[in-house]
Amino acid sequence: MFKKIVKFIFAHKIVSSVAIVVLVFSGWFVFSSISKQQVDSKYVVSSVTKGVLISSVSGTGQVATSNEATINAKVSGEITYVGVTVGQEVGDGKLLLKIDSTDAEQAIKDAQSSYDLAMLSLEELKAPADELTILQAENSLINAQQSKEDAESNLKKAYSDGFTSVSNAFLDLPSIITGLNNILYGHAIISNQGNADYYIDSIKSYDENALNYKDDAYAKYLIAREAYDKNFNDYKKTNRDSPVDDIDVLIDQTYNTTMFIAEAVKSSNNLVQFYKDELIKRNLTYNLIADTQLTTLSTYISKTNSLFSSLLSIKQSITNYKKSYESTDRTIIEKQISLDKIRAGATELNIKSQELSVNQKYNSLLSAQKNLNNYYITAPFSGTVAKINVSKGDSVSSGASLATFISKGKIVSVSLNEVDISKIIVGNAATLTFDALEDVSLTGKVTQVDAIGTVSSGVVNYNVEISFEDDASLVKPGMSASVNIITEVKTGALLVPNSAIKSINNSYYVEVPVTTIDENLLDVSKGVSLIDAPINKTVEIGSANDYFTEILTGLSEGDQVISSILSGVSNSTKASTSTTSNTTRSNGANMMMQGLGGPPN
Repeated sequence: MFKKIVKFIFAHKIVSSVAIVVLVFSGWFVFSSISKQQVDSKYVVSSVTKGVLISSVSGTGQVATSNEATINAKVSGEITYVGVTVGQEVGDGKLLLKIDSTDAEQAIKDAQSSYDLAMLSLEELKAPADELTILQAENSLINAQQSKEDAESNLKKAYSDGFTSVSNAFLDLPSIITGLNNILYGHAIISNQGNADYYIDSIKSYDENALNYKDDAYAKYLIAREAYDKNFNDYKKTNRDSPVDDIDVLIDQTYNTTMFIAEAVKSSNNLVQFYKDELIKRNLTYNLIADTQLTTLSTYISKTNSLFSSLLSIKQSITNYKKSYESTDRTIIEKQISLDKIRAGATELNIKSQELSVNQKYNSLLSAQKNLNNYYITAPFSGTVAKINVSKGDSVSSGASLATFISKGKIVSVSLNEVDISKIIVGNAATLTFDALEDVSLTGKVTQVDAIGTVSSGVVNYNVEISFEDDASLVKPGMSASVNIITEVKTGALLVPNSAIKSINNSYYVEVPVTTIDENLLDVSKGVSLIDAPINKTVEIGSANDYFTEILTGLSEGDQVISSILSGVSNSTKASTSTTSNTTRSNGANMMMQGLGGPPN
């Protein structure tokens, strides 16, 4: 029929155009006539009722499993057993896989042996000492005491040898110190000039450093002479039976004196040799007494080196014997304490220490046994095997993914803004519907609320997790779900439609009808009133949902309020229009109240 009309219009374009113009003009004329009729306003009046006010927050999300676990290997090894297949439902603790546990079992045996040995040691410690152990400890003490006597004897001999070395030194040192004096200050070359002055005066014109050699030789000699004089006086006051501390001082003193004399001999030798070398370089004849003195000084050098070595050796021997003697003292004390402890038996501290060792070995055994469990891969909870990544015979390393396991339970996660999230707490009831399941509506409850939101493009959102309380076997992971979370339920609340509430200056009011009723146009049963001028009444409101608001003060049950205004309705149609609107409004409100468990009609 429609195709015929279209075909006719295209076939008779002129006639069709004229007809359209006539229709448009006629419509405009009728509209103008109607608009000129008197227009009145009509008010829809609602009663204040008591009922249940349910507030909720809505959101959408996707269905997911309540628990999903990726099972990773905690140890390395070869897969020796695979006991499940993909899709198989198993109970909590069911053996899924096994890794070769040969090494782990050996570690348990070793730990068990260590623990057993520690226990035996503890039992032995608590038992009284046997005669053999006591005898061995006594022998150790006797050996230590004998070592002390030997060390004391060796030390005494070392001091005696030390005094002998000092005595031997003073057989040579007097002649050396005298010889040095003669070489430097004697008049072997010229009767009225000292030898050192002669040498320097002979070559100082050739080398300006000549005076330094003489000054150094004089200075070193004076130091050596002073040390020698004091050392010799102290030596004369000491004998072999003097206290060991005095002999100690004398040995050190003689050692230092010998070192000073050796330095003086060296400086004098440098002076004479410098004199001889400077003249030879210039092909000049030097005094042959210089060769004689150099020979003497060479002898002195040899003697001081020998004395120096002897004194150093005896000093080291005395030091070593002192340490040995002191060590034997400590060893005797140690052996005596050990013997006393053996005779007295183990102390409480010893027993406690060994008990701690036993505990450590036991803990090691427990750790080895616990590690063995890592080779047996079991289901972490009741659920379904979603994936298996290995086969029998495969080698895996620690941390490798072995299988994926999911629980039977399901959840829906929805994202809410910062305004709505403030109304949500764990435990809130919820209803869930699904795009893929038109006739399925399930109940659930809030099990988790994010404490920290996620910011995206300046908007903060929080995730809320809802678990199913009904059988969710028809619901599959990944399905889209609409969630209605009930945030508050108030019973016996005074309710009015949201459209009746108005506000001004942070306070709320409603419009209350107070004037006459047109009996010809009013269907009282439908709550339609013809009002000349309503008045405002201040109210205090409480909670609200998408349809109704709770009145705390200002109204009583049964009071009438204006919920909406019907404007622009002509006299010829206003009664029926108002009635229809009111019926639709009332029926819609009643259906909402009934659906939410609201007050009865």
